[in-house]
Amino acid sequence: MCIYFSGVESAGFSEGMAMMNEYRTFLEYGESEIVQKKSRFIGQTFYVSNEEEVQQALLETRKKQKLANHNCYAYRLEGPTVIERQSDDGEPGGTAGMPILDILRGEKIVNGMVIVTRYFGGTLLGTGGLVKAYGSAAKEAVINAGIVTKARYCKISIFCDYTLSGKIEYELKTDNIAMDEIIYTDKVEFRIYIPLGREAAYIDKIIDISSSKAEIVKTGEVYGGIVENKFRLL
Repeated sequence: MCIYFSGVESAGFSEGMAMMNEYRTFLEYGESEIVQKKSRFIGQTFYVSNEEEVQQALLETRKKQKLANHNCYAYRLEGPTVIERQSDDGEPGGTAGMPILDILRGEKIVNGMVIVTRYFGGTLLGTGGLVKAYGSAAKEAVINAGIVTKARYCKISIFCDYTLSGKIEYELKTDNIAMDEIIYTDKVEFRIYIPLGREAAYIDKIIDISSSKAEIVKTGEVYGGIVENKFRLL
């Protein structure tokens, strides 16, 4: 039996920043639109992992909504402590960026950004009206995007003889282990994903049930999550 790293680099992680083993974030792009006293509020969600991606999202939105009066936003990024920023973009202080940020905080979103664009309709909404409108547009956009718990997984290949393959496959299915594929050559290879931090214990289990005859290779780390009861790379 052999256990080793293949030298494949971890994928999908930000450099120079402490990484969380798991966090809640947007499943996909979400958009919303509400109208208050003829003012249009258009909400958009973005997955962002660093400040450069934040600025890119703002640039693209400002180009797309170049006739808008305001592009207000908030975002939260992973780090040693979660980084938070928000902007009212010319609206009265605390009436736009903070309500958007409150939605992100409430849903515990990390590496996520919401931009709410306003086209002024000619009627002032007042402080309370603005807070409600920006918060509502942000909330609807988040709902439409969906939320997933994104976690770090260790990618592992298990090689075994055909005589052991049935037993190992049974254990993997019984334990509901996320599986990429099964490859049949001169040996059987099971490519699986184990939540980071649990891989050592599971490797020990495979060693035990295979009587140390399986070859186990750690090939890297990826981000994934459970979507509609199925594992998916994220």
